[in-house]
Amino acid sequence: MVILICEKVPDGLRGELSRWMIEPKTNIFVGKMSAMVRDKLWMRVQDKLKGGAAILAFPAPTEQGFIIKSCGDPTRELVSYDGLMLVRVPSPASKTRKKMLEAGQNPDAVETQAPTPTPEMRRTLIEAGENPDLW
Repeated sequence: MVILICEKVPDGLRGELSRWMIEPKTNIFVGKMSAMVRDKLWMRVQDKLKGGAAILAFPAPTEQGFIIKSCGDPTRELVSYDGLMLVRVPSPASKTRKKMLEAGQNPDAVETQAPTPTPEMRRTLIEAGENPDLW
């Protein structure tokens, strides 16, 4: 059995997948096919994704009894831990970090800007004989 879960994919791709598999719930496809058909269908999904994401699960002689593949930008990440496939839900901070790394930026370099004193704070500093522009 092959399971294919799609996120934010074009309707044309869903229509194409429905020729080979059934769609018991929106964007979830289930079917039985040869490895060759499965692999060709997976290549087709990768080609037509257009900003969406897909996850493919199928039986295999592994410790867990299946293999999971993903492509695109899914809301969950697949992580291999000592040969076992685990699913991680990334935090918003880790997504931002990943995007910064992909853009060639250093996420550890934090730029800070001194806060601008409020008018009330400026008056207090001037009364105290301080220069508010140095704060």
